[in-house]
Amino acid sequence: SYVICNSVPKVGTYLLVELVKALGGHVDVGYHTFSSSISRVHADGSFDHERAIPAPLWASALKPGYLCASHTEYCPHLEQYFLGRQGHKMLFIVRDPRDLVISWVDFVYNSTSYTKMRRWNAYLREAGTAAYPDDASQIASCIRTLPQSGIRNFMSWIDSPACLTVKFEELYSELTEKDLSAATFPVLDSICDYLEVPRKSPSEVSDTIGRGLTSSGRLKKVGAYQSRMTPRHYDLLCSETFQKLVVRSEEHV
Repeated sequence: SYVICNSVPKVGTYLLVELVKALGGHVDVGYHTFSSSISRVHADGSFDHERAIPAPLWASALKPGYLCASHTEYCPHLEQYFLGRQGHKMLFIVRDPRDLVISWVDFVYNSTSYTKMRRWNAYLREAGTAAYPDDASQIASCIRTLPQSGIRNFMSWIDSPACLTVKFEELYSELTEKDLSAATFPVLDSICDYLEVPRKSPSEVSDTIGRGLTSSGRLKKVGAYQSRMTPRHYDLLCSETFQKLVVRSEEHV
C-alpha cells in the first residue's frame, strides 16, 4: 500500500509521518500534498513553491511503499477515487480544537520551523505580532478565526470509509505510556493492522514524539489550553461555530 498522512494543519500530520516510517515498510516521498497542489520539502524544513496539481493526479503517482504528509480537504469525488484505488491507505488524525488553537499560536509566533517553511512566513509573523503582541491576544484571535479557516472542509474525512481516523490525544497517550504492561494498545494496534504491518509496542516507536517537522517542543500536548486560556478565552470558545468543531472532533469512536 501507499499511505497518505492527512490532517488539518497542526493537528499531528508529521507525528503520523514519523510513526508510519518507524513502523516500517514505507518511505516518505519528500512532498507535502494539498487538495490541489504539492510542495517539495527539503531536509532543512523549507518548502518549495506549491505546484498546482489536483489531488487525483498526485495521488496517482503514489506507488506501494510510499507515504506523504497531506492537508487535503474532503471531496466526495476524491473519496470515491481513493476507494477505487488498490492499495490505498489514508490515516486521518483529529485533535481537540482548543489544543489546536494553542498549537497553532505556538507554531506561528514562536517556532523556528514556521519561518523556515516559506519565505513569506517571517513577514506574516511580524504582521501578526504587530496586531496581536501578546499570548492572550494571539490565542483570542485564533479562536475567532479558526472556524473560518477552512477546517470544516476536512471534517467529513472523520467517518469516511476511505481512511482510518485516529484521535491525537489517544495516540499520544499510548506513545508516551510509561506502564507498558498492557498486552494491547488499541490505537497503535489499529494503525498497524490497517497498514498491514507487524504490530509494535509504544516503546519501539516512542522516539517518533518530537521528531516531526513542525514539532513545537512543548512538553504538554494534551489539555495545554487549560493553563493558557483566560476566562475571556473561554467566553470566545462558547460561540456556536467553535463548539461545532469541538463536538465534531469528538464524534469519532
